[in-house]
Amino acid sequence: MRIAITGATGYIGQRLVRAARLAGHEVLALSRRPVIESGVAWQFFDLADATPQALPSDIDAVFHLAAETRHAAGAELTEQKAAQLLIDAAGSVRAAFIFISSQTACADAPTAYGRIKWKIERATIEAGGLVIRPERT
Repeated sequence: MRIAITGATGYIGQRLVRAARLAGHEVLALSRRPVIESGVAWQFFDLADATPQALPSDIDAVFHLAAETRHAAGAELTEQKAAQLLIDAAGSVRAAFIFISSQTACADAPTAYGRIKWKIERATIEAGGLVIRPERT
């Protein structure tokens, strides 16, 4: 499979890139900085960029891990808009969309982070995507 991963330079993203490569998948890293991993293609991606994302037509799945953790004013709408643009881009190339959420996701979460994750979960499900919500072990 050829998969795209947002947040590919982050803590979880780096591990997903390596695991995907070890499993024999081709990876397109979508991030602000290039990924230093042999055999990984890179395409600039920033949550704050409201430009529609263009994905290669041969992408099979998009894993969305990128997140804004500082949550300045307006970050909630920015992150939701970025997620919707990715959902649309995945749909345009008929790729599966997988959103890696958070255990804090909830409509009435005490933090903006949790509320944002919940809203993106809803948009993902409405578009026929898959939500993965990691749990504490």
